Amino acid sequence: MERTGRPGLGTRPDSRWEYPRIVRPPLPASRPAPFAHRNKASVHYADLHKLVLPAPKGAKAAPALAHGWVEPKAYLAEYATKDERDTLQGSGSRPA
Repeated sequence: MERTGRPGLGTRPDSRWEYPRIVRPPLPASRPAPFAHRNKASVHYADLHKLVLPAPKGAKAAPALAHGWVEPKAYLAEYATKDERDTLQGSGSRPA
């Protein structure tokens, strides 16, 4: 539905990013949905790549993220201070 077609949001375009339509990723055959009654552990069996929200229209992927997985070293490099990087690295992530 267009933004202008929603009650209370009938505003003109305001330069917000436009996102593609979100669809549920397919589950492998015979696997239950995450919150199905027979899925006691609430496990999500879909491909993790397909659970990531799509980028907005016009966005460009960072080269380090182009393949979908990020090495710990590249992830930690996004944090400005050494203290932040050390905290994240020490909280269960593998050494970079």
